[in-house]
Amino acid sequence: MKAESGRPHLLLAGGGHSHALVLRQWALRPHSKPASGSITLISRYPTTLYSGLVPAVVAGLATPASARIDLKRLCQQAGVRFLQAEITGLDKEHRQLLLQRGERLGFDLLSLDVGAMTPAPADGAMAVKPLEPLLAWINALPAGAPLRLRGGGASAVELALALTHRGHPCRLLLRGPTLTLGSPAANRAGERLLAAAGVGLERHGSHQGPADLACTGSQAPPWLAASGLPVEPGSGRVQTEATLAVVGQRGLFAVGDCGLVGSHPRPAAGVWAVRAAPVLATNLGRSLAESPLALHCWTPRRHALQLLGESGAGRPAVAPRALARWGPWVVGPTPWLGWLKQRIDRRFMNDFQGWGPATRNRRNFDDLA
Repeated sequence: MKAESGRPHLLLAGGGHSHALVLRQWALRPHSKPASGSITLISRYPTTLYSGLVPAVVAGLATPASARIDLKRLCQQAGVRFLQAEITGLDKEHRQLLLQRGERLGFDLLSLDVGAMTPAPADGAMAVKPLEPLLAWINALPAGAPLRLRGGGASAVELALALTHRGHPCRLLLRGPTLTLGSPAANRAGERLLAAAGVGLERHGSHQGPADLACTGSQAPPWLAASGLPVEPGSGRVQTEATLAVVGQRGLFAVGDCGLVGSHPRPAAGVWAVRAAPVLATNLGRSLAESPLALHCWTPRRHALQLLGESGAGRPAVAPRALARWGPWVVGPTPWLGWLKQRIDRRFMNDFQGWGPATRNRRNFDDLA
């Protein structure tokens, strides 16, 4: 289905980190934006939360506005149409995206960056994802209310630290004997962070036990699998080639937490979404070129530096600390890694909130990846 102008229509579905970076690329470098088609970004919200700063927002050390990327503004600066709507399905045969209000949006080329969600807890616990409802839930909590968090991964650890700093005594309910941070060394370092903040651990519990907040992993939106796209069993993440093109599907791409490079699977994490963005921008442009161009391939590194930190939890007079993970290797927790994490997070947001015509060429797009 062509746009009314007769030009091919590129539809960016979702406002994840990869799409936000692609929009910034086009705004900073207009010559890199595809010239042969019309482009629409569709998102549930006009802004998207940068996940790296969410713990600081929860802790009360950063404002929600400081962690939001303004998608609508980015679209205006990039010359892209913005549409606020909830996506409920995909009709890949007719190349249409289905919207909650019953509308259908046609496309010639589709890029999926719709994030992930926490599986709905059976006991009514609040799911950690999507993030916007989580922040609203936290803001409505009674002051000082004790909380039980189900889960032992990075999001559970950081949220427990942040909520403790906010004044909510927290306990982590672990399914097994330890945290699940990727290696025994990381688990031990994470337990040191939690112990210093006064966060308790309950080991060998059940994921069906009562909890207030569920941090039990994430799954891609179920409508992706229901549409007939190839997905990874369990997570529902759309399987792609190294080019980020969906396996066996013409003109469809998937990135971020909802996508998975089948030949080099990596966990759902913001670091991979950021690094995929330059490849996505290139391949979208090549797919819309007047003459067919070969798509670039991306091989994600086996490991990526990930910083897991506190927001000053339980230690108001002490600088926040963080631990660094690189595969099985761990350093920290130390204050200098906490400083590094804060610097990286603030710089990432400054690149969206602090640039304009006078700073268009200040930094290269590839620097963010």
